[in-house]
Amino acid sequence: MKLKSKSEAVFGTVNNILMALVIVVMLYPMLNQVAISFSGNAAIMAGKVNLIPKDVTTVAYKEILADKNFVTAMKNTVLYTVVATLLQVFLTMLFSYPLSKKNLKGRNIIMTLLVFSMMFGTGGLIPNYILIQKLGLVNTYGALILPGAINIWNVIVFKNFFQQLPESLEEAAKVDGAGIWRIFAQIVIPLSKPVIAAIGLFTAVAAWSTFFNCMLYITSPEKKLLQVYLNDILQSNIVPVQQTDVIVNNTIEETTNSDALKAACLICTLLPVTMIYPFVQKYFMAGMMMGSVKG
Repeated sequence: MKLKSKSEAVFGTVNNILMALVIVVMLYPMLNQVAISFSGNAAIMAGKVNLIPKDVTTVAYKEILADKNFVTAMKNTVLYTVVATLLQVFLTMLFSYPLSKKNLKGRNIIMTLLVFSMMFGTGGLIPNYILIQKLGLVNTYGALILPGAINIWNVIVFKNFFQQLPESLEEAAKVDGAGIWRIFAQIVIPLSKPVIAAIGLFTAVAAWSTFFNCMLYITSPEKKLLQVYLNDILQSNIVPVQQTDVIVNNTIEETTNSDALKAACLICTLLPVTMIYPFVQKYFMAGMMMGSVKG
């Protein structure tokens, strides 16, 4: 027993040390970017900024927030993320729930076709663009939402989760006169909070990070998403600043270092998702474990 206890103690100690190192490795780049975003030009150019800001300033954030297009891009991104997440999760649940029933005719054929389709990517950039154009979805958020409205991997996760729900609950509801929609809304969905939170988080992060498709399909500046707006900010400030400050009308005004601007853009992009994650964390692991793929 003593030998086993010592082994467990050694394992626990080593495991804690390794986990601490992993946390440090993962947090250092983020904390470094936060420090750079709040640091002055001279300190950044001299390479003196690590984890603590030097010559604290908020010039980089002021430059981003000063543009009214930032507010528009933020509103567009929040709206798009919410709508895309709700629609994709709801449609995926509607598609997955019938597939979880063993008495569904053609169930095995449908699942085979779904898994088979995962072996191939999209039909190509040009065919996809032509299809979106023919459907009249160019310069609309439908071009970003509809092509990925149902994710096959998420369908499998939802299906496996639904299969684990007790059939006795649905049978009891049917005896009480509940229809399929009432069962789905009042029994299945409430019991599916863990997997909904997990899939919803993945979907929301993907929607929030949408960049290439927005560049491709959204042509109106008023409909740009946050990632495209921040990219425009970076593209207009690629050349590093060579001076700490400039003199305008006999007053000293600090210029924005490109590294500080990039760091501020990174923080603006990651902060909303980072703030939401703690609220769904308690459902996250449970949902992924309960809906994990089996056999």
